[in-house]
Amino acid sequence: MKKKKKLPPKPYLPYILPIAALLLIQPFIVCFHLFETRLENVLWTNSDGYSTDLYLYWKAIFFLVISAWMLALLIWDRNYVKECIKNANAFRLPKNPQSKNAKRLPFGILFWLLLCGYLILVLLSALTSDYPAYVWEGSIGQFESTFVLIGYIVTGFYAYVYCKEPKIQKKIPCFLMLQAEVMGIIGAFQFAGHDLFALPFVQRLFIPADVLKQSGGIIFSMEKNRVYLTLYNPNYAGIYCACMIAFFFSLLFSEHRLWKRFIYITLIGLMAVSLIGAQSKTGMIIVFLALFFLLFLHKKSVLKHWRTLVPC
Repeated sequence: MKKKKKLPPKPYLPYILPIAALLLIQPFIVCFHLFETRLENVLWTNSDGYSTDLYLYWKAIFFLVISAWMLALLIWDRNYVKECIKNANAFRLPKNPQSKNAKRLPFGILFWLLLCGYLILVLLSALTSDYPAYVWEGSIGQFESTFVLIGYIVTGFYAYVYCKEPKIQKKIPCFLMLQAEVMGIIGAFQFAGHDLFALPFVQRLFIPADVLKQSGGIIFSMEKNRVYLTLYNPNYAGIYCACMIAFFFSLLFSEHRLWKRFIYITLIGLMAVSLIGAQSKTGMIIVFLALFFLLFLHKKSVLKHWRTLVPC
């Protein structure tokens, strides 16, 4: 049997920077953008042909830049990428899975095939669309263009290749903790009825002075005490909070140090407040399903060590 070739350790700093930018900068980008909607002749809109965006357009642009950066690193390091795919864990093909001589399909190749299938579907959808401008450029409330969807593919493959590195694996939870802490503070203020983005001095940071002068300040249509974080839509905020709650609970189950358990419980509390404030039914369903799955997965550990899951 052919032995796997051991991959040399990577200098993690150049490869973790795009991940850090994606987790610590992109979620907090809020910036004014004026654009042409091309919807002035559509009956169901009141658009005069122009609209503004604060939360989505520049996030999408930043994400495309990071995706291009990741793609450049993958191409530059293509020999390592090939070896990474070859050395991936293998799945047995179905005919006789118990046989030692059964053919195997490397997980890396399977993952790559799935990504290629997704890419084909994205391109087919874009090329056959009746509204190509919206598909390639985005529009009101939705700047997730075809290029952004392709960026998801690049990001997924990049994470598959480089997030196996132990140093990168250790940093990602730290990035998510910092991200959740800032998001939780923003959400707590919004839940209390004090939206930070509605403050005049904060608006001057992301809205041009001439626009503020003409409009006298931006008045947000979101109802008071409704949490939307920096994500434009409360439903997006609810789904984000549900995922973070599940993630920190999974860390809590495997953590025995008191100070870390305290941090995880604090972050879970902040995310729970934001989830309640977002009033997202989807988020509530996700968090209950995720917690049920985690409890089932760790049922023996929970029953045996339940006293250590919360601070004494």
